[in-house]
Amino acid sequence: MALLECKRDPYLQRRIKDIVCQYFLRFPMRGSASTGSIGASIACSTNHPFLTALQESCTPNASDAARNLRLLMLELLHSNYLVITNNQISPNITTSLVFLKELFRRTTVTEEIARNTFVLFSALLDILLVCDSSAVTAVKKLAVGVLQAMLTAFQQVHDSSSGARVTLQTELQVFISRHFGTSYISVLHVMEAVAVLYRSLVIDVMPKLLDEVYNVERKRGVGTDKARRKAVCKLLHHLGDEGKHFIEIMQEEGDLF
Repeated sequence: MALLECKRDPYLQRRIKDIVCQYFLRFPMRGSASTGSIGASIACSTNHPFLTALQESCTPNASDAARNLRLLMLELLHSNYLVITNNQISPNITTSLVFLKELFRRTTVTEEIARNTFVLFSALLDILLVCDSSAVTAVKKLAVGVLQAMLTAFQQVHDSSSGARVTLQTELQVFISRHFGTSYISVLHVMEAVAVLYRSLVIDVMPKLLDEVYNVERKRGVGTDKARRKAVCKLLHHLGDEGKHFIEIMQEEGDLF
C-alpha cells in the first residue's frame, strides 16, 4: 500500500477508505492495561497490518507516497473512529488511541509526527473533554500520551512565530467556543493538560478563554461559581509569569477575584 500514490487519485482514496473501515477493527489490540468500563486490554498488537503498511512513513527516507498514505489513513481514523458520539468514549476510540501511540512510538522522524498533529489535535481535545466528565482514567492516559508525542514534536519543528502554530491556536479557540458554555470546568481542565505540554500555545489563546469566562460571569453573576474561579486560577498558575500577569489584571479590575 505504501507504494500507492493516493494524494491525487479519488478512486484510490475511496478504496483505501473501504479497507480501513472494513479491516481496522478486525485485528486485535492486546495487552494488560485495564480500561475500566471500555474493555479489558489496550496494548497494541505489533502484528497489526496497518502498522506494517505505514512502516516506511516512520523512517527518515520515506517517500512522498508513503507519507501521503499515512496522512490519509490518519484522516480516516479521525473521521471514522475518533469522533465522540452521545458524549461517550467508545471501544473504537480506545483502539484508535492505542494504534496511534504505537505508530508514534515507531516513528523516528519528528517532522512526520508534527505533520500529523494538524489531523488529530481537535479530536484529542474532544476526547480529553469527555474523559474529564466520565472518569475513564486509562483512556485519558492514552489520549494525553498521544497528545504529548504530537505537541513535543510540533514544538521541535515549528517556532513560535510560524503559521503552523496559528492553525493550532485556531483549533483551540474553536474548542473553547464550542464547549465552554456547557462544560466550562472540563474545558479548563483540558486547557490545563495542554498547558503542561505546550504552555505558550495556551498563553496565545488566553484572551479568548477569558472572554468566555467573562461572558459566563455576566450571565450567572460574579462570584456565583467558586469551582470555575478555582479552575481558572489553577490554569493560570500553569502559565508562569504570564499567568500571574493575567491574575493581576483581573484582580485590579475586580472581575473575577
